[in-house]
Amino acid sequence: MNILARTAISEPKPEPERPSAGEVASEMAHWFLFSVVISLAYLPLALLGLYAFSKPIVWIAVLKSGGLLTYAATITSRTAGEYLRGEGRRPILISFCLFGLLATILPSIGVYGMLLASTIPQGASGSIGVPPDRIGWISLVVAIGAFIYSFGFTLQMKREGA
Repeated sequence: MNILARTAISEPKPEPERPSAGEVASEMAHWFLFSVVISLAYLPLALLGLYAFSKPIVWIAVLKSGGLLTYAATITSRTAGEYLRGEGRRPILISFCLFGLLATILPSIGVYGMLLASTIPQGASGSIGVPPDRIGWISLVVAIGAFIYSFGFTLQMKREGA
């Protein structure tokens, strides 16, 4: 009886401490450096390579390479994985997390498919007439959406102390 009484009455768990604004800012600076600056270092390096070899510097040529689509898919899936791994997440935020994941991954796959299909010579079987600049701009929009998604959920995780 004594054991049952002790197990039935348990002390409430203390609330975890929320990190200070300075700690959150430090964590977000770390996220920005590793998830954005280093991950996108290929963009200025590609432009530097074009300049070094006296090629015309065309942003669209760099944007439509598929790197931004890979970046968008990677940062989004990494953020969702970290967020969903945590405990005590609110169901509405889990729903937003999954929706944002699909809303980034599916366009990334579609645009990358258009990119691959656009490399097939015009008139050949399987070629599509999507202009390269359109692929570049769509890639940029998807990458910006992935950045906003990752920033928002990373900030939420850091504010929750995860």
